[in-house]
Parts: sequence; structure tokens; C-alpha cells
Amino acid sequence: MLAINNFSTPAEAEEPDLNAVIVTATRTAQTVDEALAAVTVITREDMQRSQAHSVPELLRDVAGIDVATQGGDGKLTSVFMRGTNSNHVLVLVDGVKVGNATSGSVAWEFMPLDEIERVEIVRGPRSALYGSEAIGGVIQIFTRSGTTTTQPRASLTAGSHSFNDTTIGISGASQGTRYNLSASRLATRGINATQPAIGFDEPDRDGYHNNAYSLRLDQRLAEHIELDINGSHASGDTEYDSYPGFNNEDHFTQEIAGAKLRIEPFQEWISTVALGHNLDDRNSFRADGLSAPEQFMTTRRSVSWQNDFSIGTQQLLTLGYDRYEDQVTSTTTYTQTSRETHGTFGQYQVGFGAQDLNLGYRRDHNEQFGNHDTGSIAWGLKLAKNLRMYASYGTAFHAPTFNDLYYSSPFFQGNPNLQPEESKSSELGLKGNNGKTNWQLSAYRTDIDNLIGYDVATNTVQNVNKARIDGMEAEANTVLDAWRLSGSITLASPRDVATGNVLARRSRRSAHFSVDRRLEEIEVGVEAIAEGARYDDASNNVPIAGYGLINLRARYYMARDWQIQARIENMLDKDYQTVANYNSPGRGYFMGVSYQPQR
Repeated sequence: MLAINNFSTPAEAEEPDLNAVIVTATRTAQTVDEALAAVTVITREDMQRSQAHSVPELLRDVAGIDVATQGGDGKLTSVFMRGTNSNHVLVLVDGVKVGNATSGSVAWEFMPLDEIERVEIVRGPRSALYGSEAIGGVIQIFTRSGTTTTQPRASLTAGSHSFNDTTIGISGASQGTRYNLSASRLATRGINATQPAIGFDEPDRDGYHNNAYSLRLDQRLAEHIELDINGSHASGDTEYDSYPGFNNEDHFTQEIAGAKLRIEPFQEWISTVALGHNLDDRNSFRADGLSAPEQFMTTRRSVSWQNDFSIGTQQLLTLGYDRYEDQVTSTTTYTQTSRETHGTFGQYQVGFGAQDLNLGYRRDHNEQFGNHDTGSIAWGLKLAKNLRMYASYGTAFHAPTFNDLYYSSPFFQGNPNLQPEESKSSELGLKGNNGKTNWQLSAYRTDIDNLIGYDVATNTVQNVNKARIDGMEAEANTVLDAWRLSGSITLASPRDVATGNVLARRSRRSAHFSVDRRLEEIEVGVEAIAEGARYDDASNNVPIAGYGLINLRARYYMARDWQIQARIENMLDKDYQTVANYNSPGRGYFMGVSYQPQR
């Protein structure tokens, strides 16, 4: 069960069940059923069925995830996992760590959905494998891979707010090389991002456009050697509202590139060397020229070497090394503009009878604060053929960002003496799979110390806060003849230990359900979303009301390779917010056509 999976390609598995192969939970190939963690997999077919047109829209249906957006498509978006901060989620794209080193944020709003093949979401601490940020969990995105036969594809979607999304692509194989090329353009006039109550009034539409392309190559160089190369680029503009004399438009560029060489010297040993590059560049300006332009650009380069040793059929030992280098280029002066982090890690997985055990340990050395150790232990028990329980405990941390450490302004003062935020998490879970119905339940507690917060008395950021987060999650999906049903429920209590206040912008209750029915050439579906109330601030003085949404969707298979899609978002035209005084779209109508040869 724990033997090395020789040259498997987890991104190729498309069935949304617990037999899907994943790599994120342990950095090694295993099925969702074998993972001793709460795991959700979103396949390409799931994305097409949902007709979502952004990654945040896709993630909001997942148990344990809160999404807060400031004004519609292309606007600043925060993703919270299990009640932790938005920068407590580690994000990987084809194994490359992404994000902005100055703010610690991830540009979810700029990720082109059409170029994604698969998303793996692992909830719970993973710093013992990945290092900083993985307190709430890990989200790994896999871009489209090549196919064995040539397959062109194209789609066009149009809808409310002058929305249009055009995509083209081709995948195939030539002389042993599998390839995929994708290009897309998304544009919308948008909505008015804010309400006058926020303190300023710019009653205009805040538009957004994004031009993106990606490339992936997979080459078998020899019988036991594989090389994978991937690259993606997204650039465009997004408008927002601001005070007079302040910037209200951004030009952005996002780049991700990676190369991975996988060698099998012996049947029991696989060695993988990976290189990564991530560019996050944002230039802020005002169209009327009445403010000074600003630039915040961070570049992250990474090197990883991982070795997996199979010991018999029931033991797997992983040893590895990661190196990250972050660099900052900005119109704002930082006292330090680069730093390096080196991490060494080990993991031991063993199965004995109906039980499984997973032990992990990692040491990170950061130029700023020195060494930091994290560890994890997980135990699983197969109660029946289709039923497994697990228990786990893990520590994690988040390194201070460049803004936390070195940024300086009249309103904010960084603190170079900050220490990492630290967490301890325990979890108990139960999951089942009978072939057509998959479900999982989990309960957890996370304690976070040294939370970085603003200290009014000293006008600087300090390690001043502590948080305790208790939660429960349930997730299930099933196929009954022509019916497909899925749903999730999340209950959480994310609170500041000192004040008892609920952590900002996190809902304590949420539920998501969808039902789809196939009728010959037509598939129809309905999605229901319910989000509980939340607060916009740490003091809990600014409440945000809960809300419920109904979305309708349909697909017509007019020919083998052609589909027509239609979707009504927010059918009841609910007025709701996820960030105080920032508008969300009302009722919207979308229709599209796509060409996709069947494999």
C-alpha cells in the first residue's frame, strides 16, 4: 500500500472519488482514502459542471473555507482555511510555492481558471512537510497536462456586466513529449466596488481584464527518467475605489515557472529535483494622474530535492531539502529586500494490518529569525472495507512578511524583532467510500501563539495575540443513476483568546449543497449557498449579515464534442457582502459554448 507509485501522474485522475490519486497530503502519491487528513479534490469535470469563472468562486463550496472579496471579479480576495488567517494557507501551483512576499497574500483573483486541470485541498497543518504558511492547510493547483492524442479546445462565455471569457488550447503528444498550450482572455465592466459608507464615493463601474497563457511539457527521457516543464503568465488591469488623491487602478503581472526531473535509480528509490520561479508584480496608479504611482514586486526562486525510499510494500521513507529566496523591488523603501530560507524534512509512513502511521519532522532556517522546528504524527485505522478513522497532531508556523518586518509609513511601522506565528493542531476524522458515495467528517482544534497584530501604544506590529479555533466539517457526494448530489457543512469557533472576539471576516457556520440531473442531452443543476454572519473587524464592532444564494445551471450536449452552457448566479438577487461596505454582484446571466473533444 505504501510502495512507491512509479511515475504516476496524479493530475490525470478525473473521477471525484476517494480512489483518486493525490500528492499534496504527504508529498508522495496516495489515494484520498489512504490520506490521514481531510482532503478535497476538484477535477476539471467539477469545474465545467459548476460553470464557475474564478478560482475564489470554486473554493467557496469547499468545507472549512471562507472567501472574502472586495467588490466582484478581479478584486482583492482573501481565502481563510479552518478559521486561520488568510496568509496561513500555503498555495502551490504544480509544486511551485506562490504568493506575495511583502504582504503575504495570494492573488487568487488573477488565477485563470481555464488553465487548471485539478485542485487538491488538504486541511490541517502541513509545515512538517512544506515549512512556513501551512497552518490552516495547503491548496495545490495542477495546470492542464498533455494527452496521448491531439485535442484542440475552445470556449466562449458572455454575460452580465459586459462579461466575456474566451479560451483556446491544444494538447497532445509528439515523439514522446506530451504537451499542453492554453490561452485565455477575461474582461468585464464589473460593478461599483464600494458603498459611500466606506468614507469615499466613486459611483462608477470597476472593470477588470486578464490575459493569460500557459505551457506544460512532459517528456520521458529514458525508461526511468522523466522531465516536466511548466510555465504560466497572467497580466491585466483591475479598477477599484479609493480616496481622492489615492491610487484606484492596478496593472498586475503574475508568472509561474517550474521544472521537475524525476529519476528512479532503483525500484525502491525515486529522486526528484525541482526548480521554481514565481513573480508577483503590482503597479498601482490613478488614471487622472493625481497620485504617485506605486510598485510592489516580489520574486521567489526555489530549489527542492526529494528522495522517496520504499522499504518493502508497507513502508515509505521520504527525505528532502528545500531552498527559497525572496526578493523585493518597490517604490517603497524596505531596510531589507531579500532573504533566504533553507529547510530539511523527513517523513516515515508505515502500514501494519488495518493500521497506518505517519511521522514527519522539518527544520527551517530563515535569515531573519534562525531555526524553527515543526513535526507531525497521524494514525489511521481501517474499521471496515469502506470505513477509515484517523487521528493526528501537528505543529506549524508562519514567518513574518517583509511588510511585518521592514515596512515603514506614518500609519504603519514594521518590526524586525518579530518572531514567527506558531500553532498546535489536533484532529479526529472519519471517512467512507462505497464506490458511489464518498463522505468525510472531521473535528479539530488549533491554538495559535505569537499572532502578529498592530500595537497602538508603540505604533508597531508585535507578537501580541493568541487564537483558539475549534471546528467540525462534513462533506459528501454521491451518484444515484442520473442524479449527482454533493454538499458540505462547516461549524467553527475562531476566537481571540484574550478578548473572546470572533476573528475578522470568518463565518462560524456555512453550508453548500448542489444537485445535478442528466436528462438525455441536457444536464440541469441547482446550487444553494448559506453563509452565517461574521465581523469585519477584530473588535467585533462591524457586523456583516449572513446570506443565502441560489444558483442555477444547465448544459446541452448538442453534439459529441460541443456543449452549450447557461447559468443564473444569485437568482434571488440577494444584496450581500463578505467585506463590510464592499458590494457583491446581484443577479447575473451567463451563456457560453465550448468545443472539447472527448478522450
